[in-house]
Amino acid sequence: MYSRVSVDAYYKGMKKAANILTYPQGAAGKRFGTNYLAEIEGVTDYRNIYFAEFQYYNECVYLLVFIPGKVYIYLEGLLVSTVNVAIPAAAIASMDTTVITNRFRVCAQITNFAPHDLVRDDSAAVANLITGFTATTLTLTTPLVISLIKPVRFSTTGTLPLTNPQIRTGVTYFAYTATTTTVEIYSNALDAKARTNKYAISSAGTLLNYIYVFNTWKFVAAKLVNLPWFDFDAGYNTITFTNAATSGSGIVVNLSGVLTAPASLTSKYIGGIFSGSTGGIGRIVGVSSTTSFTMDIVTPFATAAVALPGNLSFLAEPAWSNERGWP
Repeated sequence: MYSRVSVDAYYKGMKKAANILTYPQGAAGKRFGTNYLAEIEGVTDYRNIYFAEFQYYNECVYLLVFIPGKVYIYLEGLLVSTVNVAIPAAAIASMDTTVITNRFRVCAQITNFAPHDLVRDDSAAVANLITGFTATTLTLTTPLVISLIKPVRFSTTGTLPLTNPQIRTGVTYFAYTATTTTVEIYSNALDAKARTNKYAISSAGTLLNYIYVFNTWKFVAAKLVNLPWFDFDAGYNTITFTNAATSGSGIVVNLSGVLTAPASLTSKYIGGIFSGSTGGIGRIVGVSSTTSFTMDIVTPFATAAVALPGNLSFLAEPAWSNERGWP
């Protein structure tokens, strides 16, 4: 191996290597490593920290650091936002996450924690007027935090600034804040971090030109439409149901008695369904007492003001709720 350069293995062998991991199969790979970004303060238990990557479409990749009550959002190693989130310490250790288009969905195996979405609210971006330019920067009216990278888009009432490559409306670019009122424009976040391949600028455009910075975040309950439902406790075989109409919204249904324990007609049934022996399906939208609820009828009932036997009916709660738990 040291001298027989004519042997093919000579060119595939390795005597010494730095920052390399060798594998049992014989291959070698680059050793992974880390860079110091920041200290996570206020947390003493590693189980109260959750790291995740959030690929936002094909634009960029955010690093998310969840701790109880907060999430830190990094872009290319720079902290671009801190968002207050309703996540208790008990949820961090059991968190499970996924990305749904532009939403970062969070679930946790604790009581009363419904799935939530971390969302970049691009609709909240405010127009920042462009007032001038240099060969590599655009001058803005509203000051920004310096030395950060932000995704941006442009709009105009005339013609856009003349750049190379040429910027366009409807396309996401990345701005590096060189000063509080000047930004450099790049095609991607990696270039913006390295400050390479910046756009050359030769005109501020005509009429009014605006730049929109997309860095407003919110943490909201996930919009789960038409939750699955399940009859957990039954308890209505010996009573009857009487619906006030065959179709419509806010239709009252009266029970001839209370549900048999452990079942009890409470607000936990809101979002569930009722189906009678004559057909028809209604989505429960309100519970007024232990013997009455209202529903929006999805499939018409054949009769109204007729007592429907409970043993031929179906009354179900949402399968996911604070009462029964969430996925």
